[in-house]
Amino acid sequence: MSNTEVQEASDLRVYEVGFHLLPKIAEAEMPAEVEKIKAILSTHGASVIAEETPRMTQLSYPMSRAEAGKRDRYNQAWFGWVKFELDPTQVKSVEEEISRMVTILRMIIISTVRESTRSSKLFVSERPMGEAIKKPEMHKGEGKKLSDAEIDTAVDELVAGTEEPAAAVAETEVAA
Repeated sequence: MSNTEVQEASDLRVYEVGFHLLPKIAEAEMPAEVEKIKAILSTHGASVIAEETPRMTQLSYPMSRAEAGKRDRYNQAWFGWVKFELDPTQVKSVEEEISRMVTILRMIIISTVRESTRSSKLFVSERPMGEAIKKPEMHKGEGKKLSDAEIDTAVDELVAGTEEPAAAVAETEVAA
């Protein structure tokens, strides 16, 4: 690589375009629509890093779009994204071209990082999938009522830091 190529490569930034496509587009036509977006990117010198195939999603609120003299409202749309590397001077023109596509309901371009930023699972259960959570069983003596004196003795032992306060409670339960 020459010095100018290194300079040009360092001027590139990573972006992501997120888009909602009209829900009336057939699933079979989805790859062609994504290819149109990628073609716009490549004509401006972008290199695609990653992408997600659009999937049908319920919108948080209805979106409308004026088309052929009437306004249509949508509650669902195809959502997908493409991550790419591009010269920052080209971003505005890419945004304008993609937003002019007749199949785009809404789109956004954000600056991001090259690495995958998907979070890992926060909760992992050691229970086998589908196994029901069972109510814990009561141990012997848990259903038995303790007197105030027995409770006071057990609390005093806990506060005093003795190692086996439960043994003293068990002894009092046996004596009772």
